[in-house]
Amino acid sequence: MVIAIIAILAGLLLPALGRAKEKGRRISCLNNLKQLTLSMHLFASDNEYYPWRIPIADGGSKGRQRVYWTFLAMQNEITAPKVLSCPSDRREIAPNWTSLRDTNVSYFVGVDTKEGRPGMLLVGDWSLDGGRKNRNCPVAGVNNHAMEFALADIPRLFWRAHPHGGVGNVSVGDASAHQVTAQATREILLSSDDDNNAFNNHILAPR
Repeated sequence: MVIAIIAILAGLLLPALGRAKEKGRRISCLNNLKQLTLSMHLFASDNEYYPWRIPIADGGSKGRQRVYWTFLAMQNEITAPKVLSCPSDRREIAPNWTSLRDTNVSYFVGVDTKEGRPGMLLVGDWSLDGGRKNRNCPVAGVNNHAMEFALADIPRLFWRAHPHGGVGNVSVGDASAHQVTAQATREILLSSDDDNNAFNNHILAPR
């Protein structure tokens, strides 16, 4: 009888403990995004542009087809590679910058975002989906690898189940970071201040 009661209590408590742990991991992920967003602003302050808008020869990542190159360009501004791994994700943390690859990165970069555009996506969980895949982003020189969220694509936006259970975290150009649902993300994109004649909001996610 006692064993049965313990089993019942455990069955009631374990899901609650799991939700509490995930809540803590999601907050840690949000803190990662805050650090990365600050790093992007520091980089832009020193170089006038975000790294995806600066040629490789000048220390940027323009033309790079994988997202980890953008973070490599900012390694002087980022505290350590571990900031690039979400605590809820299963990706391994890179032991050093030399070994960093997409497999160590949990976050996309908003490669359409220009300096002085406070409403556009800067960085967020890789699990954002629903846009048009394998698109070009001329702003960052990305060919066939960006995901595009034009006005027609935004209603189809969703967050995958992993790593945060169908929700996500993002930061925007004003340096703020947010825990978001799919609907909240749609609202951010719809109110972003991308060029009216080229409203694309491309992101480059790890592959």
